[in-house]
Amino acid sequence: MSRESESLVGQLFHNNDYTINEYITGGSFGAFHVGTDNKTGKQVGVKLEKKDAEQMQLFLEYGFYRALGKARFIPQIFCFGPIGDWHALVMEMLGPSLLGINAKCGHRFSIETTTQLMVQLMTVFEYIHEHGIIYR
Repeated sequence: MSRESESLVGQLFHNNDYTINEYITGGSFGAFHVGTDNKTGKQVGVKLEKKDAEQMQLFLEYGFYRALGKARFIPQIFCFGPIGDWHALVMEMLGPSLLGINAKCGHRFSIETTTQLMVQLMTVFEYIHEHGIIYR
């Protein structure tokens, strides 16, 4: 997806509870921004998808997060709703992005880091599958 969602930077939404900030990355199904919870001042993740997307995925993702419940590696969902021509899913930030960490490491992870990541990912995939969701 293009950086089209950057036009939303600085906008308030969901009764002015959240502000959309820096664009982080985008993919075939949407864009990801860092946002601010205006009540607490904490950073949140904001996933955005155009309302006229050919294959709407964000509402499905919202449902999957609700089905998964609480786990240390599943972000808490704060809200799902519209902002202009977009749908927005606001979620807890679990930590720094792998994209950012990889850049700090010279775009190369050690074998130890890669192994630790794989073990963590397998734990997450196992949890998701135990809840009847197949991650593709």
